[in-house]
Amino acid sequence: MKLSRKIIFVNLIPLIILIFGSILSGIVIQKDQKMTQHFLDTYSSKEEKLYQIFQSLGYTGGIHAFKNYILRFDEKYYHQAKEKLSKANTLIKEYLSLPELSSLEIESMQVIAATVKLYLKKLNILQELIQQKKNLTLIDKAVKVDDTPAMIAIDKLRNLLTKNKNLEIIRIDQSQKYAITLFTFSVLITILVAFLLNSLFLKKILVSLKKVNSLSLSLANANYNHDFSELTHLPEDELKEIGQQLISMGLHLNIAFENLARSNRDLSQFAFVASHDMQEPAKKLYSYSELLEISSKDQLSPQALGYIDAIKSSSKQLIDLVSALLNYANITMDIKKEFVDLNDVLNNALQDLSEKIKTSETQIEAQNLPTLNVQPQLIQSLFYNLISNAIKYRKKDQANHIYIKAQEMPHLWIFEFIDTGIGFDMKNLNTILRPFGRLHSKADIPGLGIGLPLCQRIVQVHGSTLEIYSREQEGTRIQFTLDK
Repeated sequence: MKLSRKIIFVNLIPLIILIFGSILSGIVIQKDQKMTQHFLDTYSSKEEKLYQIFQSLGYTGGIHAFKNYILRFDEKYYHQAKEKLSKANTLIKEYLSLPELSSLEIESMQVIAATVKLYLKKLNILQELIQQKKNLTLIDKAVKVDDTPAMIAIDKLRNLLTKNKNLEIIRIDQSQKYAITLFTFSVLITILVAFLLNSLFLKKILVSLKKVNSLSLSLANANYNHDFSELTHLPEDELKEIGQQLISMGLHLNIAFENLARSNRDLSQFAFVASHDMQEPAKKLYSYSELLEISSKDQLSPQALGYIDAIKSSSKQLIDLVSALLNYANITMDIKKEFVDLNDVLNNALQDLSEKIKTSETQIEAQNLPTLNVQPQLIQSLFYNLISNAIKYRKKDQANHIYIKAQEMPHLWIFEFIDTGIGFDMKNLNTILRPFGRLHSKADIPGLGIGLPLCQRIVQVHGSTLEIYSREQEGTRIQFTLDK
């Protein structure tokens, strides 16, 4: 039987249990949602209406405006009182139209409504007395209203709604706990049943997985020589098919890597021979041009001497290009690492660049660097080229700063080289990472265009890559990692 069918068969029963438990939990949750919605529709709307009634009557409401009208005789307070009291009257009617009202709610609203009605009646009397210019004592006595019963009724309603809300919250909370308990119980039962069923054939599958995993690890460690007899004890399922595929892949990888290694050796040898053979005629051309210039300097015209200088310059450039290409080709993955203090490596690079640093008045700030397992000469070349580039592409009219940072992470160190130079447009990143790729003419900024590609190659053989971020006239930040 196929392994996938075995797994489906064994897990079918616990899956049914889980689905059944989930359905029950869903029913409880749906019921709980309906209860919650009922709460929102009933009690929340009542609380909102009661709050609006209180606002219409209380401070800044109708009663407050009524009393201000008595004290100030200002007609605007008459209109405010009438508007607020009328609004309160409307809100009371809306509250009484809500469903599921208790007798206490109806009685309380009737008390409040009676108070509002009395205030409206007294408001008209008050207006007449003020227009007749009666004295304040007579007015106050004539229109005095006891609003205490209404305030008591509002407080009773608040307490009732708060009590009902708390009871509703407790009920909802209990319902949610019940749903969670039901779902948790179904999950636990599912886990138990699944464990019991899977234990019947788990041991055999684990043995097969361990063998396939061992075979995979062996391939990962470049041990490609395996035969199919190693799989005889595996069951006839997908695991045996995977094992067979891994062995076949190992055989093909072994052949491919042998061919690749041979090709790399041939290419390395070709690069060395080609560069050596290319340098020889270039060196001879330079030497003979120099001899011609020395021996016949007085007999040659200024134009001819200019031609000789051009030949010498081109020859020197060809020699440098071939040498740079050879250095680039010689950086291979097969490097010998050792633990070195990167502070010493950085100091050696700075010593080699001391004249450039002094001439350019560059300020370099470096953090304390760790001791890591690297190829020292390559890392020194990496530091040298990154600092040299930062000096070369500095702003001529501003102070040049280079910051070298190192941040420790669990399994590696992150290094950053940050400068304040001219920067570049990120759309040109691929160009400057290509060997001999340039963004500036040699007349403006000298160089071969091999520095950054060389740095990229060095960090690649150390298991990382250059991350470069830059903007024109805003400097450049270069980041890479080294393993601990």
